[in-house]
Amino acid sequence: MNNKYKITLKHLKTKENIIFLTITVLIFLALNILLTIAYFAIDYQSDLQKYNVNSRSLIVYSDNKNNGQLDEISNISHVIANVSDKYYNPFYTTLEQFNTNNQKGYGAIKALITTDDIKIIKGRNVLNDYEIVIPVRFYPHGESSIEKSDYKKNILNGNDLIGSEIKVRANIITDHISHNDPDYEEKMEEIKNQNPIIAFKVVGTYDPKDNLVEMNTCFVNMGAIDLLKSDISGGAYSVLKDGTEEYSDNYYEDRLVIVDEYKNYEYVKNELLKMGYSFSEILEIDKTIDLFFYIPLAISGVLVIIIFALIYNFILKKYRIRHINIGLLKAIGYANKQINKIELLENLIITILGFILAFIIYLIIYFFVTNNFLGNFDYYSVVLEIPYFYNLILTIVTLIYIIFINNKIGKKFLKYPISELLKED
Repeated sequence: MNNKYKITLKHLKTKENIIFLTITVLIFLALNILLTIAYFAIDYQSDLQKYNVNSRSLIVYSDNKNNGQLDEISNISHVIANVSDKYYNPFYTTLEQFNTNNQKGYGAIKALITTDDIKIIKGRNVLNDYEIVIPVRFYPHGESSIEKSDYKKNILNGNDLIGSEIKVRANIITDHISHNDPDYEEKMEEIKNQNPIIAFKVVGTYDPKDNLVEMNTCFVNMGAIDLLKSDISGGAYSVLKDGTEEYSDNYYEDRLVIVDEYKNYEYVKNELLKMGYSFSEILEIDKTIDLFFYIPLAISGVLVIIIFALIYNFILKKYRIRHINIGLLKAIGYANKQINKIELLENLIITILGFILAFIIYLIIYFFVTNNFLGNFDYYSVVLEIPYFYNLILTIVTLIYIIFINNKIGKKFLKYPISELLKED
């Protein structure tokens, strides 16, 4: 082994190196965690705008306009869908065939309004009213059940279900029964049982992570929604002059409008306002999520300054402590360039080792947290990704900084004559 490598390895176990390594691991670990949080905040917003159709969808109110007037909305550039708001909300239903010992089957059946809503993984898309597409990782249960530690055991491989049937009870008959009726539960159950059971054939699977929907969301065409839901959107009581209450049904009269891309969203909203329409956005991104970007980023900036200051002081202190060793190396014939390489190699090894140890600990924490505490993220198809690229940039910048500082400080100390370096403090 080359003598300079032997000297480097001998110095690695010194007290100052061990202290520096420990501090480096802690700071790099904190930076990894903070960068993950900041990256998630910005990446999640970007993914919502790019992939989630609700981020570019509007409910446009009819405001007593007729269907002909509402149809004119389709003439606005970048509008790719203008349909009844009946097709907005999924049809939530029990899925008894997926009942387990401790969880009831439950799913959401959503209208496939444009073919771009989903990307087929296996099989094909729906072609008629009695076909259905399910998630490739299919969790046919409610959100509340994911709090159970074993919920992943109930995630089904959707590909295995292609060709099978999913049976759903429709909700076409919606006779209103007053909650004050003493036989309310019995009558509601009777009405429910009058509704037909519709069998849908599973013809394909899609990845819910591609459009950020729940793992129990299945897609059918709009005609299938007509088989499952009535045209009644709800109802309301009105008080008559004699003091009695009268119940009347409300119908779907508004429109669901979908824009082709998020970048054209504002344009369509402005055009609707010009045409005199009022509307509401289906998905408004809560700007408080920006705090999860700016706060970790600010703390990361402070930590980077601290680690850079620590590296500078660490290298400077080592040169001051080792001036006699440096003098001896020069005395026995080592060139300044060789001595500088010995010190640089030692500093790079310590820093790289710090990165590696910090990243190993980070991965342990990451997988522990994602597997045990972020079940809701999994359910809503949200991925907490590791920011490998930004970690790589941080590593490269730190190593370049170490090379620069080591050369700068080393050049200063190596200018001293041997007699000056060999003097005791």
